[in-house]
Amino acid sequence: MSVLNVRSAKGQALGDALYALSFLGAQLAYIPLLVLLLPRRVVAIAPDHALASLSLLLLIGAVTASFAHIVGGAIGDRWMARHGSRRPVIAAGLAGLIISYVFLAQAASIVMLAAVLVFFQITLNLMFAPLGALMTDYVPDSRKGRVAGLLNAGTPLSILLLAGFSFAAPQDSADAFYAVAGLVMLLVLPLLMVWPFDQPVGTAGSFAVPEKARRTPVVTRDLVIVWCARLLMQLGSCLLTNYLYLYVLSLHQSSRVPGVPDATTAVGRLSLVASGTAIVGAVLAGHTSDIRRFRRLPMIVGAIIAGAALVVFADPPSWLVLVGAYGVFQTAHISYLGIDSALVAQIIGQHPRRGMVLGFMNLTNTLPAIISPLFALGTFADAAGTTILPYLILACAGSCLTAAGLASRIHSTR
Repeated sequence: MSVLNVRSAKGQALGDALYALSFLGAQLAYIPLLVLLLPRRVVAIAPDHALASLSLLLLIGAVTASFAHIVGGAIGDRWMARHGSRRPVIAAGLAGLIISYVFLAQAASIVMLAAVLVFFQITLNLMFAPLGALMTDYVPDSRKGRVAGLLNAGTPLSILLLAGFSFAAPQDSADAFYAVAGLVMLLVLPLLMVWPFDQPVGTAGSFAVPEKARRTPVVTRDLVIVWCARLLMQLGSCLLTNYLYLYVLSLHQSSRVPGVPDATTAVGRLSLVASGTAIVGAVLAGHTSDIRRFRRLPMIVGAIIAGAALVVFADPPSWLVLVGAYGVFQTAHISYLGIDSALVAQIIGQHPRRGMVLGFMNLTNTLPAIISPLFALGTFADAAGTTILPYLILACAGSCLTAAGLASRIHSTR
């Protein structure tokens, strides 16, 4: 029995805070790596083949993550069924993750980066998958929106911290990798040490999904629609995560967009500007969806705004417009994901293998990470491979608008 009961007011507040911090740690483990640290290391190692090399690494990592998250969720489910907790699985993943960062810091070839990246994805998802399942274990439906908002605020917070890393470490170095690893450990360890959860909660409440849907949560029509819409939404986010550094580098070198600074500075400033509004948007969207008791409408609006922002981002007239479009996209995208996560948690709340189901839902994150490198490898037009990126961004804008249309077909929520 835990010292604190998550159902008490004090326990809820502490549980929410520690859970949000640990989720931030998991997101911080991969966002700075994929947006800045890995691309910058690739440019340092293979400057003449940066896009091809980075795309190959991202492809290897995404394929590994696709399987690792499902397996990590299944391991968490089994441990939960036998021992009543996912804590040891999360702890094992964290330990392996820190070790992987030590090797990443020392990697000096594309081959070594590829090998360590596989280990990194396995350990990251061994930690991340059980963390995601905690919301279905311990958060009632009536509070899922606000908790999901807090969790998804970790993405813009990670982007904000990324800005700090870019300013503090403007050049590729091992110290930047060590700093990320240390911060991840500091954010996740408090949850593991305190563990402010008691018994899993039920799913009854104002958001309860009809019993017929609960009997077959994996194959319900709405879950399939949510999966497809999220996949389409994640295409744009994945593209900007993986290729933002190379995109702004190409804009800086070509002078096509006036005022674009060097790539590291540009990534830092974009991250700094976008993170604040995205954090507020994520929290407010989730909280409002709980109070108003609807999720569908804000998902539709968020998808439309995200698509429009990507259209502008693909061909901005100036650096300031590019910064604004990036901020609007991140805010709309994070708000969408927060509400989407709450809805998914409602639908699968009583499934006995909800961790594994969330692993399949996580394919909406990893499949775009496979698709975008494949497009980049198959269609780049010059040695740097950057001329195709604006067209890929426009394609992702279209996918966001399609996601809005799919979200309008969800029937289990307003």
